Amino acid sequence: MTTRLPARLIESCEFAENVDPLSAYPGGKFTAIANDLCYSSGGSCLRKASGNVAALYTWNTAETPPANHAAQATVADLAAGRLPRIVVRYVDANNHYFAGINTSTGLLQLFKWTGTSTLVGFYSTAATSGTILVIVQDEAGAAHTQIDVYLDGVLRIEYHDETPVGYGMQCKAGVRWGLGTVAGGTMDGLAVFALPTLNAQMLGPLAARGQTRYGLAS
Repeated sequence: MTTRLPARLIESCEFAENVDPLSAYPGGKFTAIANDLCYSSGGSCLRKASGNVAALYTWNTAETPPANHAAQATVADLAAGRLPRIVVRYVDANNHYFAGINTSTGLLQLFKWTGTSTLVGFYSTAATSGTILVIVQDEAGAAHTQIDVYLDGVLRIEYHDETPVGYGMQCKAGVRWGLGTVAGGTMDGLAVFALPTLNAQMLGPLAARGQTRYGLAS
């Protein structure tokens, strides 16, 4: 069963056409960790530029998301395997999680990044576009973290991390593309939400009812 938690929108943005995200829009709110990103000339969405560089941007929202947060965006494919990934629980360039669709393998994937990438969850899909929602929730009483990945409103990946990145920390969110020599993959409607902390008083009654999954309230 899934318990719907109240989610507070921290920030969202729709991307303008032909604009440099570092200087002009949305107001210098992106920081390039590896700069190979641009706005598409063919539509109002964020798109990877050509070049064999991994693109990783963090989103400098007005409020830094708490440890318990969610990030959502709509992605579409322009070249096989080039769909963008949504970054959550970003501590630094070597400590974060990211999720997205890899159309070259037909998988919705969740990675843990600790200097190298580790695939920690996946779901087979033929989708080449969709809305991805990633929920990160610390567990009370233990330094464990639950990450749930939804595709078009359906829970597809559940990952329980007993050695989590950024447990209890305020962390950024962002955008990540993999290596690639051609332009590909667009993202729009990026949004970050703050989630409440699950304390013992909340967890006890929920567990008693067999409710162990936590999603966003509509």
